[in-house]
Amino acid sequence: MAKLQLSAELELWYSKWSRGDPNNLPKSKSSADVLQSCDKEAYQLINHLLVILTTLPVSNATPERSFSGLRRLKTWLRSTMRQDRLTGLALMLTHRDVNVDIEKVIDRFAKTRGGKHRLEFALD
Repeated sequence: MAKLQLSAELELWYSKWSRGDPNNLPKSKSSADVLQSCDKEAYQLINHLLVILTTLPVSNATPERSFSGLRRLKTWLRSTMRQDRLTGLALMLTHRDVNVDIEKVIDRFAKTRGGKHRLEFALD
């Protein structure tokens, strides 16, 4: 039954795009743009397949890179690191293009810690 429905939807889908106005075509040939132009009620199975296609990674290079970065972060010296700190460091490693304002980080750390870890520096 699902094969027949998919076959019928594919025929309708093909006829829609082959006889359609060239100005109504998706902006690019990416699956995300095609998914946005897909009518969910008329093409249920095609919409479902496009959702799957859009969420699948093109390659496994990004997950491999994140796992190797995590391996570098969580060494035996840092095995007692809390989960939130490890997550923050992993995000910083993954998103290297984001600029971090060090002054804001210091101010936020000073406000959230409540002065518990405040060090006094003596200048001689």
